[in-house]
Amino acid sequence: MIDSRAFFLLLILALSVSLGCNEVVSIETEPFPEIENPTPEEALEMLREASGLAGASVGIDGTTSRQVRAFRVVLREAYADQAFKQLLNEATKSGQLYALAGLYFTDPAYMNEAARVFLSDHSEVETYFGCIVDEQPVSTLTKEIVDGSLPRSFGGEVVR
Repeated sequence: MIDSRAFFLLLILALSVSLGCNEVVSIETEPFPEIENPTPEEALEMLREASGLAGASVGIDGTTSRQVRAFRVVLREAYADQAFKQLLNEATKSGQLYALAGLYFTDPAYMNEAARVFLSDHSEVETYFGCIVDEQPVSTLTKEIVDGSLPRSFGGEVVR
């Protein structure tokens, strides 16, 4: 049987995790909370204006982040390669990281060349993975893009 002190500590832990997850879901869905299934144009705009890098699953229920839904919409388009290259030049830093992840699938050689600049960028972007809101260096995230771990997690079932 669990004593009252251990129960209290477990309760505090559960509440802090739960509150953190709720915060992630509310943060990562703005400013496009109303768009469940974005059009390709809406998806491009979401990635262009991304204020952070969200993983495929966020929140307590593992909801697919709006950014990854947008990423998958763009990746399915015939013009995905051109769109990701355009985002690389026009998007926020987080949007540029999504662009690099897309180029992992559409033009790996171009992605490797473009990644060189990002590998030396030690500025940080806000990240949302599961229930954890954090800031990570662009260089670290870029390494995970180049090695394929982030793009494969974003890509889900999308096959080009």
